[in-house]
Amino acid sequence: GASLDAEGLRGEYQRKGTKWDDVVSNIELLKETSPEVDFYISATVSAYNAWHITDFHRSWVDKGYIRPGDWYMKWNMSCVLPFTNVEARTDGTMSVCCIMQDHAKHTDGTSMNLSKGDTLTDLRKSKWLKNLQRDFSNGKKPDACNNCWREEEAGITSKRQRENLFWEDWRPGRSTDVKEGIVLSLDLKLGNICNSKCRICSSFASSQWVAEESKWEPETAHLKKAINKQGMWPQTNDDFWTDIDYHLEHVEKLEFYGGEPLLIDKHFEILQKVIDAGRADQVMLSYNTNGSIYPEKHIDLWKQFKKVELFFSIDDVYDRFNYIRHPGNFQDVMNNFNKFRHLAMDPRNGNYDIGIFQTVSIY
Repeated sequence: GASLDAEGLRGEYQRKGTKWDDVVSNIELLKETSPEVDFYISATVSAYNAWHITDFHRSWVDKGYIRPGDWYMKWNMSCVLPFTNVEARTDGTMSVCCIMQDHAKHTDGTSMNLSKGDTLTDLRKSKWLKNLQRDFSNGKKPDACNNCWREEEAGITSKRQRENLFWEDWRPGRSTDVKEGIVLSLDLKLGNICNSKCRICSSFASSQWVAEESKWEPETAHLKKAINKQGMWPQTNDDFWTDIDYHLEHVEKLEFYGGEPLLIDKHFEILQKVIDAGRADQVMLSYNTNGSIYPEKHIDLWKQFKKVELFFSIDDVYDRFNYIRHPGNFQDVMNNFNKFRHLAMDPRNGNYDIGIFQTVSIY
């Protein structure tokens, strides 16, 4: 059997180092000198070839290289995130993906939590993560990843597929199978500190909602206050800030969400550590911001990084925006948005990608 996933240049792209003319020559030589050999193709179906693999099959049948049944396909169900990524959530729980319906646990089944003193390294060394990695390595589809499986069944490109494609493009030809304890990306939601009380949000991601939720649902007020306390973990877990230094030695992507990340000055200390280590030109930054802040005094930090993505949470315009993103002001946000756009126009300021994140809701 030959592991071939596409024909011609596509085949060379997917199997780096392959020379397609050599593949064809070898197949023709095999057919000529050893016609008794039972030859077949073992193809991996992925986002790279799903649209073209049937053309590849038909082409080789027409050329006489294979019979119609000499074709074995395996679907690539792997995901790069359990092997490369760590997510710190606003409530202190940890996972490997922001849409995964599970979070890291100790061997006794209790939740790991940054608000209780756990660290990113604890997650990376956990049996919970080892089991997840083993499932993906064995071709299983974990139930906790149903958000992706459902999207793919509906013909939608899932986060799993997008992340696999991103890392192939970001580090072409380099393996993402990294040694134990080492991560390539950190998704850091450094608590629920926020200056907005968006109607599409809750106390899980915004400290501004706690008082109002407690007022309207007094029977669950103690739960809201507990969530808010957990959301303060960046201020109480000193071990996190020591432990993160180890992961910054290897990280290539830093994502900051919230809460409102630009309100959290301590995250700029993380950027400074990367700069001091001489690694900023190897690292991409990604933010999701409500647009209320233009961090004038920290702009010089950003220009030293390989790339900076800034996505603004803008769901509508003018009064409708103000209603949804209370107490945000649309004109103030647009003023900041235009500042960032002008910043990005001059390459001396760094490599920027400015965009918009929209939340579709009843509003």
